[in-house]
Amino acid sequence: ECTRMICQPGYKPSEKMATPYNASQAKTAAKTAAVLQGQVQSLILTNEAHAKVFESNTKTTAELQNQIRSLLQTNEANAKVVAVLNGRVKSLSATQTALETNALQT
Repeated sequence: ECTRMICQPGYKPSEKMATPYNASQAKTAAKTAAVLQGQVQSLILTNEAHAKVFESNTKTTAELQNQIRSLLQTNEANAKVVAVLNGRVKSLSATQTALETNALQT
């Protein structure tokens, strides 16, 4: 049996709701509301934490992309140096062959 009547928002106390709550229903509703409120707060905190991780991951990704670009440029520069050194090796090899040929002729 109803022990208490609840007013809907915007209604005056004289205009009671048609559906009353008993004390047990009111306690259950209050407990459920508190649990849900706690869950919502927990989800908000979890979402904020995930947002920070996402932001950090985005920065890390950008930094890694910059490092990759830098490494690719270094790799290209090293390839040019290797090409120059290979040319010098061929030149030195040809010089050595010429010197050996001269040495044999004298």
